[in-house]
Amino acid sequence: MRHSVKEEPPAILSPIVFFLYMLPLIVLNDSYFLPTRTFLENVGMVLCYALVCTLWNSIGVGLSLYVICQSEAFWLKDTDLQENLLLASILSVVDPLAMFGGV
Repeated sequence: MRHSVKEEPPAILSPIVFFLYMLPLIVLNDSYFLPTRTFLENVGMVLCYALVCTLWNSIGVGLSLYVICQSEAFWLKDTDLQENLLLASILSVVDPLAMFGGV
């Protein structure tokens, strides 16, 4: 009598499974076990760095985008500085949260 083993392909982690099911659990676990006393002792410095870094990053990215858009290589001369700074502020708000989230 012959026995065969049914081989199954290894499980593949898809981006949908990771971002919808695994990443929220990782973030919630880190925030739940965050040492509260240490965080509250340093909350002023964390907020100061977050505000300064967001402002600095927004201005730097906005001005860089404006300079890039004004070059002839991208054909985007119709964008003004205000639009670039607005886009930069939307993009830059995540950086301090990601950087200081694990304090």
